[in-house]
Amino acid sequence: MAKEDLADSAKDQVLPALQHGEQAVVVSAKVLEKKTRPPARYTEGLLIEDMKNAGKYVEDTTLRAVLKEVSGLGTSATRDSILETLKTHQYLGVSGKYLIPTEKGEALIRWLELHCSELADVALTARWEAQLDIIAARGGGAQFEAEIASKVREIVTTLRQAAPIPRAASENKSMNNETTGERRASKPTPKMLEFAQRIALKLGHKLPPETVDDFEKTRAYIDANLAAANKPTDKQLKFATSIAERKSATIPADALADGRALSKWIDDNKG
Repeated sequence: MAKEDLADSAKDQVLPALQHGEQAVVVSAKVLEKKTRPPARYTEGLLIEDMKNAGKYVEDTTLRAVLKEVSGLGTSATRDSILETLKTHQYLGVSGKYLIPTEKGEALIRWLELHCSELADVALTARWEAQLDIIAARGGGAQFEAEIASKVREIVTTLRQAAPIPRAASENKSMNNETTGERRASKPTPKMLEFAQRIALKLGHKLPPETVDDFEKTRAYIDANLAAANKPTDKQLKFATSIAERKSATIPADALADGRALSKWIDDNKG
């Protein structure tokens, strides 16, 4: 072998040849203290760009392709108005050039994830767009329209029966200032308390008594337990397992840990 070939071979081989079961000696080890950097906040331009490319947040390759074809969420004529509506109703705030989520906006997302998670899932748009593509090729628009109307009625019924959205701390503060002149709200609102009680009921335990009279403790309880409340039910897991066995498929780990993701997996695989 030429000298140049030996040099190239040595450069390509990062580790020496190893045998199974061979022991090695640890020469050194050290722990490094690092910090992760959170993603930068959205500007309006970046958020609109992400709405156009919303398919990247969908795992299913077919649905991802559908969203790419229709240019994501909304249209060029509606995306700006969507953001303005969110700002007008105080679901989004503005700090300099950046958009910031408000307490009211975060409360809405938590509420939707608990009571109707599919409305917070970009894949819902992709599934409907995929059905529209089928209609364009084969017909069946009237049936699709009836199914959508039925689905909307079902969602509206579900949300009407759900506990109301907890009032944000800033709204409580404003209400207190207007009615009593106090600087802050110390107790949770009845709606917020009811929301926390529904989470406790779903988890099968009693709401801690200290949350009843303390706004911050109630909010901390909701934040700490919402993810657990969203875990798949035994019924979901049993149904998903039967689908996986029938189709010789593997249920993704994230779906086994999140009821919303498992619901989506079931919808995508039950056919």
